[in-house]
Amino acid sequence: MATIRKRVWRNKGGKHQAWVVSYTDSEGNRHREQFGTKRLAEARRIDVEGQIKNGLYRASAQTTTVEDACRAYLTVLTKQIERRERVPAYLDHEASCIWNYICPKPGRKTHFSGGISGIKLADLTARSVGSFRDRMRAGGRSVKGARRVIGTLTRVLGYAVSEDLVAVNVSRSVRVTGKRGEGSEKISPPSKEEFAALLSACRNGFKVAVIFSAATAVRISELFALTWSKLDLDNAEVHIDSRVDRKMNRDTTKSKAGLRTIPLARALVSTLRDWRCETQFGEDFDLVFPNSLGKFQSQTNFRRRLFLPAQEEAKKAMAAEGKLYRRFGWHYVRHFAISLWIESGLSEKTVQTFAGHATLAMTMDLYGHLFPSKAHHKTMDTISAGLYPGYADLNPDSA
Repeated sequence: MATIRKRVWRNKGGKHQAWVVSYTDSEGNRHREQFGTKRLAEARRIDVEGQIKNGLYRASAQTTTVEDACRAYLTVLTKQIERRERVPAYLDHEASCIWNYICPKPGRKTHFSGGISGIKLADLTARSVGSFRDRMRAGGRSVKGARRVIGTLTRVLGYAVSEDLVAVNVSRSVRVTGKRGEGSEKISPPSKEEFAALLSACRNGFKVAVIFSAATAVRISELFALTWSKLDLDNAEVHIDSRVDRKMNRDTTKSKAGLRTIPLARALVSTLRDWRCETQFGEDFDLVFPNSLGKFQSQTNFRRRLFLPAQEEAKKAMAAEGKLYRRFGWHYVRHFAISLWIESGLSEKTVQTFAGHATLAMTMDLYGHLFPSKAHHKTMDTISAGLYPGYADLNPDSA
């Protein structure tokens, strides 16, 4: 039971009064809060009594801000990385969402000023999270980007709930929506002609890296972590079990599904054998695609010094033939590889396994539109043959 009493006192500034709400929480701890008017005190009394009655009251929620919870969450992630329970890239992603949007700091590249860092957890509501979402969208954040930020906030509040800092994760009910079709664009891989133009512009080890990536669909982080010991050229397969992040740290793959074995074409095996003879880093534990010093390749330098110039050369070559070359990011080489697997008839489950996707749903969300639909047409023909007189005569193939 919460009580309200009037408090009056005098000082050099004169006579003052306030209203004090006193209550005992579910753990037997006494609390006092002071308000300037009786109306505010009464509203607080009703709110506190309801929370205590429903088991939702947390004293720490009155003093802990969203930024406090974010810092505690990042500390836990850091310890998990030290124990190798998570990859460093995960911490980088969460920290980026927190410091650029949830708790934006001056000087950050996003220049977003609509964060919620100073709000107490007790005052954070689904409405305030929804307003935060709307400010992000109004500031130009895409549907996909806003979903990532709200996802990070949900995980922060989930951690706060697990630590008894707050009773309810209010962001779970907040959804990010956009115009019809926004945020759900389908993957459009490079055409074979565009890829051929790119390949013609590549040289030496970079050309081998492009061919290998277009055949195996490995991620760039997996490509740069690959050693010769993981290439079984006698049995024509590659074992993927590690990656290197942007900070040049080697770690395991993004998920358990990333641990996989991918078969290699005989032509690719021959190309790799030739490359091993040419490179000065051909020992078992040397990197297959290192930098000039035999160390991990920098993703930024790789794109700037090799990939972008090759794209520019490919664009000029196709323009000379009166054709359009669409520029694409390196990750689209992976999309190109997977599109070829689908075109060649590999099953959905096999594509998922070779691509290293955690779930089949992920594969279908990204590439489902690329799978051939002849079976669908055959089914429709079968249905129509039983509905429309003379259909079989018009379409003998359906008989």
